[in-house]
Amino acid sequence: FDREIGDGWDAHLETMCNFWSSVVLMSGRFKGAPMVVHARISDINGVHFTRWLQLFRQAARALTPPDAAALFISRSEAIAQRLQIGIAAHRDMSDDQASVCSLAKGLARPLPPVPSLSPQGDAHAPLSDDAGQHGVQPDRPDQ
Repeated sequence: FDREIGDGWDAHLETMCNFWSSVVLMSGRFKGAPMVVHARISDINGVHFTRWLQLFRQAARALTPPDAAALFISRSEAIAQRLQIGIAAHRDMSDDQASVCSLAKGLARPLPPVPSLSPQGDAHAPLSDDAGQHGVQPDRPDQ
């Protein structure tokens, strides 16, 4: 944390107070983009989140009543999970932007038509008139 925050601990703690006020009390005080901020930290990983959650659980239990601690802990775990997923997706996109662009270009081409199956098994014949709304043949136990 020190490397990233440096001398800005007071400002960071104020940001954290606003963030948790918004998360738990829905105060609307937080106006940031935590995903973007955390994704910029190149070496943040699961070990950091595990340690943060450990410290957070300990503090929540020590500083708040049990019901409030459970709420804080539940929200912190969900947030940590979303942050880790978002950071991983951001890194995958950054590391492999060429592949993503190539895939997008490939998907932009028209796809060949998908043959439908008629009741007789002819892949090119149209479905019969009694087909279901989505081209699905109804079950007919009498056949």
